[in-house]
Amino acid sequence: MSEDQNTTKKKKVYYRRAKWPDQSRETLENILKNVHAQLPTVGHRTFDTLSGELRGVKFKSEDKGIFLHVASYTPDQPTSAIDKDRMVPSSMVTAEPAPIGKDFLDGDIFLLIRDNHVILCPSGVRETIANKYFYHVLKSQYQDIAVNLVLDKVANVNKLKMIRIEGVKELRLAASLYDASVHRINAQAVKSGLLYSIANDFKSIFSKDQVLRDISELENLNITLSLKFDGNEGRKKHAEPNFGAVGRERLIRTAEMILNENDDDGFVIVTGENNTITAEEVRISDNLDIKSLGKSINCSDAWEKLVEYYDKLETDGNLSQ
Repeated sequence: MSEDQNTTKKKKVYYRRAKWPDQSRETLENILKNVHAQLPTVGHRTFDTLSGELRGVKFKSEDKGIFLHVASYTPDQPTSAIDKDRMVPSSMVTAEPAPIGKDFLDGDIFLLIRDNHVILCPSGVRETIANKYFYHVLKSQYQDIAVNLVLDKVANVNKLKMIRIEGVKELRLAASLYDASVHRINAQAVKSGLLYSIANDFKSIFSKDQVLRDISELENLNITLSLKFDGNEGRKKHAEPNFGAVGRERLIRTAEMILNENDDDGFVIVTGENNTITAEEVRISDNLDIKSLGKSINCSDAWEKLVEYYDKLETDGNLSQ
């Protein structure tokens, strides 16, 4: 039975901002338009990766921006199927090949790029698929940009306003020693965020202790650091009505710094009015209803919803911050 054309799925969409060193007036939108003019067929837009192949399934450029549909798959890889018969004591699971002339998708991602604004909607893959695709299409004509392009996370302007209006009472930061160890030895995934620095500093401290020197082997050890402003305690010792203003300002600045760091997501911010802001809430993203297409989603509907989401971000002032 064919899938109902009105069936939808909740899909997460994310807003990112393209950045690279020596960023000129030329935008990512224009750059991608230029390179895709030299990649007219899907064969030109298919690239080998460690996990299979990456393909620019569809590319469209119009006044609203550039639209991309990028798929990830492993050529000639079968999929697993299970027997439907429920009256047997056990079921058979078999490997079924794709129909002749086709490959099974591992997942895909849908994108809208306007100027340096990027809206992503992954389906069955991570958003890093977009970075890999950009690298492959850019490397021949824009080598420096291909290597250095970053899709920055941007803080929700409404959450930033809340922090600046209500102030910050407490910052809770969480870091994994295991993550810090992995990223230290992996030259291609160097982390310089605050949380990774904390984890590495703790490892240095523990290394001087006879009992804790092998702490890096405890891969499940996590660190939680709380930075908290206690105005009541300070006022017991100081009569000045504005005592602690510098401390409060430092917490606000630290909170803003964490929001602007691309890699640090393990944080909670408690405002002066006891409102709690998590990493998930503060990054600009949303859940949208998009028409289904098998295990994926309908490309045309996905692109249409990305345009609507872009317009909403622009109205809310998130694109201009």
